[in-house]
Amino acid sequence: MLSPRWWPSDLPTDPQQRVLVARALASKGMALINEGRPQEAINVYDALVARFANAHDLDLRGSVALALNNKAIALDRLGRSDESQGTHLDMVTRFSEEALMVFDETARRFAHAVEPLAREQLVSALFSKTWVLHDLGRLDEALPLLTELITRFEHDANPDIQEMVSIARDARDQISKSEGDEGKFRRW
Repeated sequence: MLSPRWWPSDLPTDPQQRVLVARALASKGMALINEGRPQEAINVYDALVARFANAHDLDLRGSVALALNNKAIALDRLGRSDESQGTHLDMVTRFSEEALMVFDETARRFAHAVEPLAREQLVSALFSKTWVLHDLGRLDEALPLLTELITRFEHDANPDIQEMVSIARDARDQISKSEGDEGKFRRW
């Protein structure tokens, strides 16, 4: 867990300030992931989830959903695939609609981005949304979104985006082959 200097027990009670604190922690976690410090990011996300998981505010719940999604990414980068999948499924079970809202908001924010990191965030948001849609059994929404992601970014020069496009292509193929037979679908 975070030390007291990072996680004061007297967080603001004002709803808008609480949302700002949650978003700042989510951003800090992503920055730590991008710096190659996934374990520290997991600690930040765990603190955010512990503090706000039972919140009723939609924005706070969206921050918790994002924290769980990004924690799953951090766990995967540490080679902890089972924990990553469990964290993702926890997010889908508890916060799926909030997660979809956050991914849509991110996609709108970076829709016309030209900077490499912003494009990566866009691709990540679109891909994460397809993953949630898949796990909710909404394949009719996930498949066109994967196709859009592939078509839009298949010629991007960024190697991280190309890797996600390749994974999206595999996922689209798996969904296409398994439509109507969800039991045979293997997670991408």
